[in-house]
Amino acid sequence: MKNICNIIMIIFVSICICGCKSTKNRDVYRDINNINIEIVSTSELESGIYYTLDVINDSKELIKYVEIMLGYTITKEAKKDGMIGPIMFQGKTVDNPIDLEPGEKKTFTVHVPTPLLKQDKINMDNIQIFIQGYFSEIKIENKFQKSGDIGLINENNKL
Repeated sequence: MKNICNIIMIIFVSICICGCKSTKNRDVYRDINNINIEIVSTSELESGIYYTLDVINDSKELIKYVEIMLGYTITKEAKKDGMIGPIMFQGKTVDNPIDLEPGEKKTFTVHVPTPLLKQDKINMDNIQIFIQGYFSEIKIENKFQKSGDIGLINENNKL
């Protein structure tokens, strides 16, 4: 009789544990690759270069507190001199905090000051992007980051 009670108890506990398991599994890689970044325009002024970027949420989830940066890698000579890169600049938009609904697009502006552009220590042909935020709600397990060469980021999104 004790064996039957033990078996019933084990089955009951197993059912409770399996029943409490979360069924919502997010495919983070797919969601991150559904965030698209495009350089819409580049303007060279006396004060520096202004980049206009569009961030498009092609995922099915709300993205909260989006932050984006644009910058450049450094040259081998700069690395030998002890410089660490890439050198990044914060993107700005009129909205704060920046949330993106599914299918929504936000425009950001990034300013790269002229003194930096005159240095031979940066690689102007290698534009780097960094983006971070949260899927659905602000919880550490929902945080994402994506960075790399703008061409490679957009190429990976098409895979």
